[in-house]
Amino acid sequence: MSSKKRQRTANDNDERTILIQFYHSLGGESWTNKWDLDQNVNTFYGVELQNDQVISINLQNNNLTGTLINLRGLESLTSLHLQDNHITGPLIASLALHPQLISLNLARNNLQGIIPSSFVSAEQFVSQDLEDTDARELTLPVEIQIYDILSNIRHKRPFKSTFSTANELGISSTVRSVETLQQHPYFTNNNTTTDTNDPDETFLRNYVLFREWDTATQEDNTSTNKIFRFLDISVNPLTKFYRHTDETSKTSSSSSPSTESILARTTIMSDSTPSNQLLSSSTSSSASSTPLPLLPLTQVMVTKNILTPSQCIEIIKYSENGGGWQTDRHKIYKTVDVDVRHIPLLLKLCNDILKNQILFVLASLFQLHVNDIVMDDLFVVKYSCGDAAINQTSLPPHQDDSVLSFVISLNNTDNYEGGGTEFVNWKSKNRISRPIDAGTMSSFCGLQLHSGKRITKGTRYILTGFLKVKDADNKTRKIGETLFPYPHGR
Repeated sequence: MSSKKRQRTANDNDERTILIQFYHSLGGESWTNKWDLDQNVNTFYGVELQNDQVISINLQNNNLTGTLINLRGLESLTSLHLQDNHITGPLIASLALHPQLISLNLARNNLQGIIPSSFVSAEQFVSQDLEDTDARELTLPVEIQIYDILSNIRHKRPFKSTFSTANELGISSTVRSVETLQQHPYFTNNNTTTDTNDPDETFLRNYVLFREWDTATQEDNTSTNKIFRFLDISVNPLTKFYRHTDETSKTSSSSSPSTESILARTTIMSDSTPSNQLLSSSTSSSASSTPLPLLPLTQVMVTKNILTPSQCIEIIKYSENGGGWQTDRHKIYKTVDVDVRHIPLLLKLCNDILKNQILFVLASLFQLHVNDIVMDDLFVVKYSCGDAAINQTSLPPHQDDSVLSFVISLNNTDNYEGGGTEFVNWKSKNRISRPIDAGTMSSFCGLQLHSGKRITKGTRYILTGFLKVKDADNKTRKIGETLFPYPHGR
């Protein structure tokens, strides 16, 4: 037997082994169309071969149950379609890093957990109210899977992907054709700068389903050239932000901060007290005997050392280098900001901080179960003085649409003058949270009326987060709405 034939036979056996593992991991005995594992691979339902190698697996709506496995050993696999099944567990990063896989459909399963950073460069979800979308363009579902093709434009990279026809994309003929969009200057002129007011760019951002994925960030921070022609992971309870669950606590190797250590570095601000009241002294005995306020949602908690100095520097660096500051993400009270979900390395860093610090600190301070606290939005805000049109020095009084909000200072006050978060309805003179040290977090009920105080010199960076509390009957949200009704809107 020739060496080439022996090698092909070995590869065939390896691929067969992987397919059998795949079959058992996804409950093959309960499939609608089962595989006979005693037969050749070319008889397996939904498996397509080319030159005796697996190039496609299509098992949509086939009653798959269980978890995904690493398929990197199927070296020629280009298409994996497992939509409309009952697959659980995490979305595994190796699927995004598979060298040949260019078409992946896992829509409408029950995948849970964080979307791996290796997917972040290739996808994002759109979830908008109908009122925010031009009706003549809204022919796809309001919540759909899209690709952020603008990252190529933003970084002046050539855009090489070829679009299919509108019909092949499933786009209604009432929408302008994709072929026409392809002639837009954003594709033909690499020197064109982005214009967030351009309706064509808005359309591309929200509804074009194909793009070239230049680099996929791997877990070891290296990159690999990668093109996904189709990717759909929609209608799965996935999140880009870390969320603590019973399952994540089983697999976590890190230890959460103790309540005593949190209280020892936290000060409360209250409208009913003329000065900051220390939650505890530096001694653990004093900390354990000092109760939290009866109504923590009425307080502002100021906690030191949430971030290390190096973490603050990294967040600023990623934000400045990661693709441009935006000014139109929020409807009314707009900020100059960067959504951390748009920068894979920044998202990974922030998820580590959520996991190891922020969620446990908030749970302790506001007397909540950590599993009930869900990150909704997380972004870096830049307040700066100067002549640039994008500069922002303050933010008017407003209410966040969040049960909890936090603001973490990313640079020390010697880098700017003024600034801080003001709670404008407080009668107390002490109503401005302006931590001196970087890494300090001010946390509060987002429904409180507050503003960003004007800076008069320098640049102030903050990491801002909005969180939901998904407890029984939305109890905490209802308390917040009772304490802080909406006289001013958000």
